[in-house]
Amino acid sequence: MKKVFKNKINILMILCVCGFMTYTTWDCYHEEPIIPLKTFEGKKLTKMNDVYRYTDKIISKYEGVATEETWNQFCDDYNAYYDQFTKEVDDEIMIKIYGNNYKELFEEVSKNLNEDRYFAIENQYGENIHKYMGTYAGIDYDSETKTAALPIVYKHQDELNMLNFIYLDSYETISYKKPDIRSYKALPLYVLSHKEDNIKSLEDAKKVYLSQNENALIDIESYNKFIEDKIHHTTFYFGGTASLNPLYTSLSRFSFLNLIPIAIILANIFSIEKKTKVDQIIVPTREGPIKIAIAKVCAGLTIGLFTTLLQLFCIFAIAYLTLKPTGMHLPEYALGTGYSFNPSMISGIYTNNAFIIGSQIQMLLLGTFAIIIFTVFLSSITKNQFVTIIIVLLFIYVPFYFQSGEFDINQIIYPCFYMYTSGTSPISIGSQIFYLKDISTILWLSIAVIFSIIIFIQAKIKYVSNR
Repeated sequence: MKKVFKNKINILMILCVCGFMTYTTWDCYHEEPIIPLKTFEGKKLTKMNDVYRYTDKIISKYEGVATEETWNQFCDDYNAYYDQFTKEVDDEIMIKIYGNNYKELFEEVSKNLNEDRYFAIENQYGENIHKYMGTYAGIDYDSETKTAALPIVYKHQDELNMLNFIYLDSYETISYKKPDIRSYKALPLYVLSHKEDNIKSLEDAKKVYLSQNENALIDIESYNKFIEDKIHHTTFYFGGTASLNPLYTSLSRFSFLNLIPIAIILANIFSIEKKTKVDQIIVPTREGPIKIAIAKVCAGLTIGLFTTLLQLFCIFAIAYLTLKPTGMHLPEYALGTGYSFNPSMISGIYTNNAFIIGSQIQMLLLGTFAIIIFTVFLSSITKNQFVTIIIVLLFIYVPFYFQSGEFDINQIIYPCFYMYTSGTSPISIGSQIFYLKDISTILWLSIAVIFSIIIFIQAKIKYVSNR
C-alpha cells in the first residue's frame, strides 16, 4: 500500500477526482437562479443556496403531519401573497410593451375579439412581449369565448416569481391571471394530505402503465397489495426540503467514472509480480501466496474505499458549510421543489430523505467494493494491466446497458439515478417487491464474495503445488 501512495500519478488521480467532486458540489450550491427572484420582503436573491434557504424558511410553517387544514392554510397564504404582489402593475414596462393606451387594449381583448383582430394584436405586440417577457410569453387566445389574455408585468414581479417557485413548484414568470391553487392536485402537500383519494388514483395510473409496459417485470396483484398496505400504514409528513436539492444533485454527479482511478491504481497489484517473476520468489517464502493475497486484497479495499469516502467527504463538507441540509426525516417528495410529482415517483412518499441518501452512499460503497475485488481478481490472472482496466470498464457499463434496453450514456455515467427506490419500475418475486437497488445490492455482494473466494483458492493452489 505504501508503494501506491508513493506513486505521484496515483496521488494525482485521487486528488483530481476529489477536486472534481468539490468543484461540482460547489457549483451546485452557487448556481444563479434562471429567473429573477426576490424574497417577500424585497431582497434580491442571486444564488440558489439563498433561494433554497428562503424556501425552507417559508415552508417551515406548514411542517408536520399533512392534513386538510394544512392544505387550506397553504392555499389561503398563497392567495394572500398573490394579491399583495399584484396590486401594482409596472406601468413603465407595460407602456414599453403595449404603448400608452395599454389599459384600453386590455379592456378590448377581454370582450368579443374576432380572430382577425387577435392576429393583428399578435403581430403588433408579439415582438415586444418576447423582448421584455421572454420567448415563451405570448397572447393566450380562447376561440370559444372570443377573448384573449395578455401577459402582465407587476412592480413586484420578482417577489411573485418567488411565490410561484415556493408554492407552485414553478419557474413561471408570465402572469395572465390568478392561478387557482386548489386545482393544483399534483402538488406534494395536496397529495400527502389526501392520501386515500389522490394517492390511490396515482397508484392506479401507475398500475395501468405497468400493465401496458412489456418491460415491467411485476405482478399487478402483488403490487396492488403492497401499495394498499403502504397507504393505510403510513403517516405522511410535509415540510421544507429544498435545501436537499443541491445535495441530491451533487450525489447524482458522483458517477462510476469516479471509480475508474481505483481500477487503474489496482490493475497492477498482482500483474506486476507476474511480469517481473517475483511471484515465483514469493511462493517458497514464509509469508507464502495466501498471506500475500490477503494483504493485497485488504490493501486494495483500503485504497478504494478511502478514495470513495474522500470524495463523499468533499460533497458533504461543501453541503454542510454552504447550506445545512434540512428535512432528512421527511419524505423524498415532501416539498418537491424542482420536481413534478407524478405516478412514476410515487414511492418517494414512502421513503424519507435520510434513507434515500443513505441508499445512495450504500450503493456507491457496494459498487466500489465489487469493483475493487473484481479488479484485484483480474490482476491476479493477467499480466496486462490495460486488459484489466478495459474489462473493469465493461463490468461497470454492461449492467446499465441491459437495464435501460438502449445505450444511454447518461444512465451509464450517472447510475445514482437508479439508487432511488422510485427511479425504476419494481420487480415482484412471489409476494416480495424489489427495486433495482435491491437487486444491485445482491448482485454486487455476490460478485465481491465469489471473486474473493476465487482469489484465495488460487493462492492456496499455488501454495500447495509449490510445496
